[in-house]
Amino acid sequence: MHTDITNKDKCAYYCKYVYFVYYIKYVNTDIITYIGGEEMAKTRTSSAVKQRYNEKVYDRLSIVVPKGRRAELKKHAESQGESLNGYIVKAVEERISRETN
Repeated sequence: MHTDITNKDKCAYYCKYVYFVYYIKYVNTDIITYIGGEEMAKTRTSSAVKQRYNEKVYDRLSIVVPKGRRAELKKHAESQGESLNGYIVKAVEERISRETN
């Protein structure tokens, strides 16, 4: 059985390929791609780019707790369906709200 590939089919294939390559290169952070049976280079989003974004969008805060307490806090936060960071931020915001009202 012989099928003719039209220019429209070629264009659709090319557009999907370009999008796939764009996705692999700029969106995915850690993947090995296979195109036409050939292994392509492993791509990663630049750590420097991630770091610049995080510095622009977030402030960092470091807290110190006694040894072993971090694991307890994390376990409790997870039991509440939250990350440790989210749980701590929420707790601080609730206390500020109580103290200012």
